[in-house]
Amino acid sequence: NCNNLFKSLAAPSWFGFMPTPMFVSFNNGAMNHHGKKIPKWKVSMDVALFSPAEISVSIRDGFLEVKGKHEERPDQHGFTARCFTRKYRLPGDADVTKVNSTLSADGVLTVEVPFAEASAPPAVIIPVKVMES
Repeated sequence: NCNNLFKSLAAPSWFGFMPTPMFVSFNNGAMNHHGKKIPKWKVSMDVALFSPAEISVSIRDGFLEVKGKHEERPDQHGFTARCFTRKYRLPGDADVTKVNSTLSADGVLTVEVPFAEASAPPAVIIPVKVMES
Protein backbone atom coordinates (compact mmCIF):
# COMPACT_ATOMS: atom_id res chain seq x y z
CA ASN A 1 0.00 0.00 0.00
CA CYS A 2 1.47 3.36 -1.08
CA ASN A 3 0.04 5.24 1.91
CA ASN A 4 1.89 3.00 4.37
CA LEU A 5 5.11 3.44 2.39
CA PHE A 6 4.82 7.24 2.49
CA LYS A 7 4.01 7.19 6.22
CA SER A 8 7.06 5.05 6.95
CA LEU A 9 9.29 7.31 4.84
CA ALA A 10 7.98 10.37 6.67
CA ALA A 11 8.41 8.79 10.10
CA PRO A 12 11.46 9.65 12.19
CA SER A 13 14.22 7.10 11.82
CA TRP A 14 15.42 7.44 15.41
CA PHE A 15 13.93 8.48 18.72
CA GLY A 16 13.80 12.22 19.30
CA PHE A 17 14.38 13.15 15.66
CA MET A 18 11.81 15.55 14.26
CA PRO A 19 12.14 16.24 10.53
CA THR A 20 11.73 19.83 9.39
CA PRO A 21 9.96 20.77 6.19
CA MET A 22 12.15 21.62 3.21
CA PHE A 23 10.22 24.81 2.58
CA VAL A 24 8.39 26.90 5.13
CA SER A 25 6.01 29.34 3.50
CA PHE A 26 4.79 32.54 5.05
CA ASN A 27 2.32 35.21 4.07
CA ASN A 28 3.39 37.22 1.05
CA GLY A 29 2.59 40.48 2.74
CA ALA A 30 3.25 42.41 5.90
CA MET A 31 2.71 40.21 8.91
CA ASN A 32 0.39 41.33 11.68
CA HIS A 33 -0.10 40.11 15.22
CA HIS A 34 -3.13 41.37 17.18
CA GLY A 35 -3.47 44.37 14.87
CA LYS A 36 0.19 45.42 15.15
CA LYS A 37 2.51 45.20 12.18
CA ILE A 38 5.50 42.92 12.76
CA PRO A 39 8.64 44.83 11.64
CA LYS A 40 10.72 41.82 10.58
CA TRP A 41 10.73 38.15 9.61
CA LYS A 42 12.89 36.03 11.93
CA VAL A 43 14.10 32.43 12.19
CA SER A 44 16.36 30.78 14.77
CA MET A 45 18.07 27.39 14.73
CA ASP A 46 20.53 25.39 16.82
CA VAL A 47 23.86 25.08 14.99
CA ALA A 48 26.04 24.40 18.04
CA LEU A 49 27.75 21.45 16.30
CA PHE A 50 29.24 23.81 13.68
CA SER A 51 31.81 26.59 13.96
CA PRO A 52 31.00 30.02 12.46
CA ALA A 53 33.32 29.28 9.51
CA GLU A 54 31.29 26.13 8.73
CA ILE A 55 27.96 27.99 8.39
CA SER A 56 26.76 29.99 5.39
CA VAL A 57 23.66 32.15 5.00
CA SER A 58 22.47 33.29 1.56
CA ILE A 59 19.37 34.40 -0.31
CA ARG A 60 18.51 32.89 -3.69
CA ASP A 61 15.32 33.30 -5.71
CA GLY A 62 13.25 34.49 -2.74
CA PHE A 63 14.50 31.79 -0.35
CA LEU A 64 16.74 32.17 2.67
CA GLU A 65 19.23 29.31 2.57
CA VAL A 66 21.27 28.26 5.61
CA LYS A 67 23.97 25.62 5.17
CA GLY A 68 26.35 23.98 7.59
CA LYS A 69 29.07 21.44 6.92
CA HIS A 70 31.99 20.04 8.84
CA GLU A 71 34.47 17.39 7.80
CA GLU A 72 34.96 14.13 9.65
CA ARG A 73 36.07 14.60 13.23
CA PRO A 74 36.11 12.48 16.40
CA ASP A 75 33.15 12.35 18.77
CA GLN A 76 32.15 10.14 21.71
CA HIS A 77 31.25 7.19 19.46
CA GLY A 78 34.01 7.36 16.86
CA PHE A 79 34.11 9.77 13.93
CA THR A 80 31.36 11.82 12.32
CA ALA A 81 30.84 14.28 9.46
CA ARG A 82 27.74 16.46 9.31
CA CYS A 83 26.01 18.73 6.85
CA PHE A 84 22.59 20.36 6.55
CA THR A 85 20.69 22.74 4.31
CA ARG A 86 17.58 24.62 5.38
CA LYS A 87 15.47 26.75 3.05
CA TYR A 88 12.78 29.22 4.02
CA ARG A 89 10.54 31.12 1.59
CA LEU A 90 10.80 34.81 2.40
CA PRO A 91 7.71 37.04 2.38
CA GLY A 92 7.30 39.09 -0.79
CA ASP A 93 7.90 42.40 0.97
CA ALA A 94 11.10 41.31 2.77
CA ASP A 95 13.98 43.77 2.34
CA VAL A 96 16.76 41.33 1.41
CA THR A 97 19.37 44.11 1.33
CA LYS A 98 19.12 44.47 5.13
CA VAL A 99 19.45 40.85 6.30
CA ASN A 100 21.10 40.38 9.69
CA SER A 101 22.43 37.07 11.04
CA THR A 102 23.87 36.51 14.52
CA LEU A 103 25.33 33.48 16.26
CA SER A 104 24.94 33.35 20.04
CA ALA A 105 27.57 31.96 22.41
CA ASP A 106 25.43 28.83 22.93
CA GLY A 107 25.22 28.10 19.19
CA VAL A 108 21.84 29.54 18.18
CA LEU A 109 21.85 31.17 14.75
CA THR A 110 19.22 33.90 14.31
CA VAL A 111 18.48 35.45 10.92
CA GLU A 112 16.30 38.57 10.74
CA VAL A 113 14.93 40.15 7.58
CA PRO A 114 13.06 43.46 7.92
CA PHE A 115 10.03 44.19 5.82
CA ALA A 116 10.38 46.90 3.18
CA GLU A 117 8.96 50.21 4.30
CA ALA A 118 6.16 51.53 2.15
CA SER A 119 7.12 55.10 1.37
CA ALA A 120 3.91 57.04 1.93
CA PRO A 121 4.01 60.82 1.62
CA PRO A 122 3.53 62.67 4.93
CA ALA A 123 0.36 64.42 3.73
CA VAL A 124 -1.83 64.24 0.68
CA ILE A 125 -4.24 67.01 -0.24
CA ILE A 126 -7.16 65.84 -2.32
CA PRO A 127 -9.08 68.54 -4.19
CA VAL A 128 -12.87 68.55 -3.96
CA LYS A 129 -14.59 68.73 -7.32
CA VAL A 130 -17.92 70.54 -7.36
CA MET A 131 -20.48 68.95 -9.62
CA GLU A 132 -23.13 71.11 -11.23
CA SER A 133 -26.64 69.77 -11.45
